[in-house]
Amino acid sequence: MTDNFNLLADHARVWIYAASASISPIHAAEIQNKLNAFTSSWTAHQNKLLASAQLFHNYFIVFMVDESAHEISGCGIDKSVGIVRELSEMTGMDFFNRLSIFLFINGTVVKTNKQEVAEKLNQGQIDENTLYFDNLVSDKISFTQSWLKPIRESWFFPSVLNTTK
Repeated sequence: MTDNFNLLADHARVWIYAASASISPIHAAEIQNKLNAFTSSWTAHQNKLLASAQLFHNYFIVFMVDESAHEISGCGIDKSVGIVRELSEMTGMDFFNRLSIFLFINGTVVKTNKQEVAEKLNQGQIDENTLYFDNLVSDKISFTQSWLKPIRESWFFPSVLNTTK
């Protein structure tokens, strides 16, 4: 894979898009090829960006841009949104639903929502130490160190606790 992930500084900015379902191996290869082509020519105000885009766990498209050479602009971000829209059309999947919650249970990604998390807590299927993907991380160091964390550290956990018995 021709990718700059390891070259990017820890402060590189991050954007994460989650698919509405697990991406098939065939689509995964197509998506990664399109992401590689996109990042190799990604620019902001005609300046080449030091960037990475990778598919993780067959669910998550992760973009990173190291702004130490050139800052990304609104138009540069719009270009990344455009490629995600293209990938959405190609796969028939929604990458823009920010209400889904993704748990990591026994090595498997489980797409859910706040109500289902509350139900799983009530039924003892998960607990406060169950891992979830924090798709709100904003830089590479946070991505590498705390993208996956216990749900007790999540933005949604306090409101889920209010609905549990």
